[in-house]
Amino acid sequence: MKEEKSSADRVIEAVTRILVEQFSRFLREKAKQCVREVAKRIAVIVIGILLMVLGLFYVMLGITKAIALYLPEWGAFGLVGILVIVIGYLALRMATK
Repeated sequence: MKEEKSSADRVIEAVTRILVEQFSRFLREKAKQCVREVAKRIAVIVIGILLMVLGLFYVMLGITKAIALYLPEWGAFGLVGILVIVIGYLALRMATK
Protein backbone atom coordinates (compact mmCIF):
# COMPACT_ATOMS: atom_id res chain seq x y z
CA MET A 1 0.00 0.00 0.00
CA LYS A 2 1.25 3.42 -0.91
CA GLU A 3 1.72 5.86 1.83
CA GLU A 4 0.21 9.23 1.17
CA LYS A 5 2.46 12.18 1.79
CA SER A 6 1.56 14.28 4.72
CA SER A 7 0.56 17.86 4.15
CA ALA A 8 3.79 18.97 5.84
CA ASP A 9 5.82 16.95 3.31
CA ARG A 10 3.87 18.49 0.42
CA VAL A 11 4.43 21.99 1.81
CA ILE A 12 8.15 21.34 2.23
CA GLU A 13 8.39 20.02 -1.35
CA ALA A 14 6.50 23.04 -2.71
CA VAL A 15 8.65 25.52 -0.79
CA THR A 16 11.81 23.72 -1.86
CA ARG A 17 10.71 23.72 -5.51
CA ILE A 18 9.88 27.44 -5.35
CA LEU A 19 13.21 28.27 -3.71
CA VAL A 20 15.16 26.25 -6.28
CA GLU A 21 13.30 27.95 -9.16
CA GLN A 22 13.88 31.42 -7.71
CA PHE A 23 17.54 30.70 -7.05
CA SER A 24 17.96 29.38 -10.60
CA ARG A 25 16.38 32.55 -12.01
CA PHE A 26 18.63 34.66 -9.79
CA LEU A 27 21.76 32.82 -10.96
CA ARG A 28 20.76 33.12 -14.63
CA GLU A 29 20.18 36.87 -14.25
CA LYS A 30 23.50 37.32 -12.43
CA ALA A 31 25.32 35.36 -15.14
CA LYS A 32 23.74 37.52 -17.87
CA GLN A 33 24.71 40.66 -15.96
CA CYS A 34 28.32 39.47 -15.58
CA VAL A 35 28.56 38.56 -19.28
CA ARG A 36 27.23 42.01 -20.27
CA GLU A 37 29.73 43.74 -17.97
CA VAL A 38 32.66 41.71 -19.30
CA ALA A 39 31.58 42.38 -22.90
CA LYS A 40 31.44 46.12 -22.22
CA ARG A 41 34.90 46.07 -20.66
CA ILE A 42 36.32 44.09 -23.56
CA ALA A 43 34.80 46.57 -26.03
CA VAL A 44 36.35 49.51 -24.17
CA ILE A 45 39.74 47.77 -24.06
CA VAL A 46 39.63 47.00 -27.79
CA ILE A 47 38.70 50.60 -28.61
CA GLY A 48 41.52 51.84 -26.37
CA ILE A 49 44.05 49.55 -28.02
CA LEU A 50 42.92 50.65 -31.49
CA LEU A 51 43.27 54.31 -30.54
CA MET A 52 46.72 53.69 -29.10
CA VAL A 53 47.83 51.93 -32.29
CA LEU A 54 46.44 54.79 -34.37
CA GLY A 55 48.28 57.30 -32.17
CA LEU A 56 51.50 55.31 -32.47
CA PHE A 57 51.08 55.30 -36.25
CA TYR A 58 50.82 59.09 -36.32
CA VAL A 59 53.80 59.51 -34.01
CA MET A 60 55.87 57.24 -36.24
CA LEU A 61 54.68 59.16 -39.30
CA GLY A 62 55.70 62.44 -37.64
CA ILE A 63 59.11 61.08 -36.77
CA THR A 64 59.50 59.84 -40.33
CA LYS A 65 58.56 63.23 -41.75
CA ALA A 66 61.04 64.93 -39.40
CA ILE A 67 63.85 62.57 -40.42
CA ALA A 68 62.86 63.08 -44.08
CA LEU A 69 64.02 66.69 -43.73
CA TYR A 70 67.58 65.34 -43.51
CA LEU A 71 67.37 62.07 -45.50
CA PRO A 72 65.48 60.98 -48.58
CA GLU A 73 61.89 60.02 -47.72
CA TRP A 74 62.46 56.33 -48.49
CA GLY A 75 65.45 56.34 -46.14
CA ALA A 76 63.42 57.96 -43.36
CA PHE A 77 60.64 55.38 -43.71
CA GLY A 78 63.18 52.56 -43.78
CA LEU A 79 64.98 53.88 -40.71
CA VAL A 80 61.78 54.30 -38.70
CA GLY A 81 60.56 50.88 -39.85
CA ILE A 82 63.76 49.23 -38.68
CA LEU A 83 63.56 51.13 -35.39
CA VAL A 84 60.00 49.89 -34.80
CA ILE A 85 61.02 46.32 -35.64
CA VAL A 86 63.93 46.44 -33.18
CA ILE A 87 61.76 47.91 -30.41
CA GLY A 88 59.09 45.27 -31.04
CA TYR A 89 61.67 42.50 -31.01
CA LEU A 90 63.16 43.70 -27.73
CA ALA A 91 59.72 44.02 -26.16
CA LEU A 92 58.88 40.45 -27.19
CA ARG A 93 62.17 39.15 -25.80
CA MET A 94 61.53 40.91 -22.48
CA ALA A 95 58.00 39.52 -22.33
CA THR A 96 59.09 35.92 -22.99
CA LYS A 97 61.91 35.78 -20.45
